[in-house]
Amino acid sequence: MRKVSIFAGLVLALTVAANAQVEGFGYDVQNSQIVGRLGLGGFNHLEVGLGLQWDNNNIPGATNSQEDDAQMTMSASVRYLLALHQWEKLTGFLHVGLYFADDQAHGSVANRRSTLSTFIGYEPELVLVPHLAVSTKFGLDIPIMPDFSLSTSGEQISIVQGFNFRILF
Repeated sequence: MRKVSIFAGLVLALTVAANAQVEGFGYDVQNSQIVGRLGLGGFNHLEVGLGLQWDNNNIPGATNSQEDDAQMTMSASVRYLLALHQWEKLTGFLHVGLYFADDQAHGSVANRRSTLSTFIGYEPELVLVPHLAVSTKFGLDIPIMPDFSLSTSGEQISIVQGFNFRILF
């Protein structure tokens, strides 16, 4: 069954990649990911994000035996965006996404923590100048792994922490 699911996932990914056109790249501040936007035709978009963070000084006041501990976080996401409405330079998207993150302290499998969550919400996007857009999102964040819970989520309206930047082609 595992081989069949992997094969089905690869076929789905190749089908989407064959029909998608690259529309732009950007940075998602909330998830610390570089994001590529693919157009699926009409008002449909698919965004794929990848992130990597390496912190070799994650323990304040560490002793010499702890200095070798480093924190590495890898993350990936897939998001489906459907344009609900558009007014001149403002577009409102329905945002449905799947987010995965894997945190691991260097050399320690016991400290490894993987999370999987889904996000359903609204994402307004504003085109500031041609080919430069900013957006923020708010809605429901549903952690699936390690523990299931349901909570609302959103970013503060801050040019530094809340906005995601994209360069569109």
